[in-house]
Amino acid sequence: MSDLTDAWMTIEDETGETWAVPLVLVARSYARAYEEGHGASPDKALEATWWIFDDDPTEALQWARGDMNWGDVEEYAVKVAPAEEIDKQMMWIRGDRQICSREAIAEQFNLPAIGDGAWWLAAKAVQS
Repeated sequence: MSDLTDAWMTIEDETGETWAVPLVLVARSYARAYEEGHGASPDKALEATWWIFDDDPTEALQWARGDMNWGDVEEYAVKVAPAEEIDKQMMWIRGDRQICSREAIAEQFNLPAIGDGAWWLAAKAVQS
């Protein structure tokens, strides 16, 4: 068995932002379920988990994706790569567009209602 106890799992989103999480957090979560399902002691469950992850590393990835939440690891996660800078001019040229009300925008993006002032200033700038 290889030594996975010092291993990390990385997670990259569509912007390129990448976080690293100690694999031991995933192992402990898996071991708790293993312990409950097999009646094993915590130490035995964790040992069995390392064997399972060593035999099939995708088991750890699948467990993290399907049985854990960001809140389970957030405190220990380390940002290792920032999001990619986007070319806003290319976004302006190629981006999908739609016409909608400010209320629809607030609802779609789970924002507080956008006040008249900000919208008025933007409209006023366009009219000038």
